[in-house]
Amino acid sequence: GDQASETSEKRKSYSAILGRSPLMYGETIQEAILYRTHAVRKDALYYFMERLYGLSLKARTNPQNPLLDKNNKPIPTQILSAKEHLEIAQINVMLQKTALVVFDLSSPFLQKAFAEGFRPARELFESGKTILVILPETETIQWAEDVMGYRFTGTLRV
Repeated sequence: GDQASETSEKRKSYSAILGRSPLMYGETIQEAILYRTHAVRKDALYYFMERLYGLSLKARTNPQNPLLDKNNKPIPTQILSAKEHLEIAQINVMLQKTALVVFDLSSPFLQKAFAEGFRPARELFESGKTILVILPETETIQWAEDVMGYRFTGTLRV
């Protein structure tokens, strides 16, 4: 049994599913961003927070330490909007060096985040990661490209 669970853990580290639910690892932004990361350089962490935090997260956080609020207190993940959740999740995926990222566009949570103005970060598409999207049954790849702001190179119908 030990080897099977090790393999399962390893497999999880190669992929991430974004947008399925508001469930995050960790109770604070800092815990969520640094979940399953190793030896993260401070400059890389600050680079991604600067680039991938939206306006509402930037307004919520301390400019000197964007992991904390203006009073230097940890920010609980349960107060975040769907858009903010996904901005945090994207940073975590970039820092984990995850090879495969799946966006579940059929998920009501991700649709809520899009309605709040969320758009996947260009850095994600330019990182060399494989990006897969799960479409709602009623939508086309053209719709997904419009929503994601990016062109896909192939489709797979199951």
